[in-house]
Amino acid sequence: MDDREVEGAEFDPTDPGGTYRPDLPPATKRGEKFTPLEIPYRDPIARDLSDTPLGIFQKFLPENLVKGWADATNQHARASITENTKQQSRLHRWQPTSAAEIYVFIGIVICMQNHPENAIETYWHSSAADIDIQPFYFFTRHMTLMRFEALFRHIRIFDDATVLAERANLPSKLPTSKAYHQVNQ
Repeated sequence: MDDREVEGAEFDPTDPGGTYRPDLPPATKRGEKFTPLEIPYRDPIARDLSDTPLGIFQKFLPENLVKGWADATNQHARASITENTKQQSRLHRWQPTSAAEIYVFIGIVICMQNHPENAIETYWHSSAADIDIQPFYFFTRHMTLMRFEALFRHIRIFDDATVLAERANLPSKLPTSKAYHQVNQ
């Protein structure tokens, strides 16, 4: 009997990598002796780590994903401009965003979560008498309040038009898209 043969076991032939795991029936009797699995010690290895904090963060949030978010955000902002949009609306001054700007936006949101204030404006606030003083929140140097608010309003992580088109093809017995619109707003 070789390593792949266990009496009464059935093996999954589609198991990747040549690893075989027996599909044994559950034990019906309680064992009398416990033999722990002995694992030899080895030094931990950290592979493919970047030298920069951004590189490490990009392992969790890859750049191609964030580029998709930037594209979806830009499409949503362009689609939001209609004939009913007022001329003085900030939306008419929308500048397309990029993956780099989305990373800055996410960094600001993380900082805000770590240091909560009563209002978003507080992070960018400085009184007229304090013009010489450096801002307490240094991320205000990387993005203005107006740009942050514009991104906060229009950021999308998927293309709305595609999702709505797919929902239109679903059977009518499914619940309405009320939940989708509440989350999306």
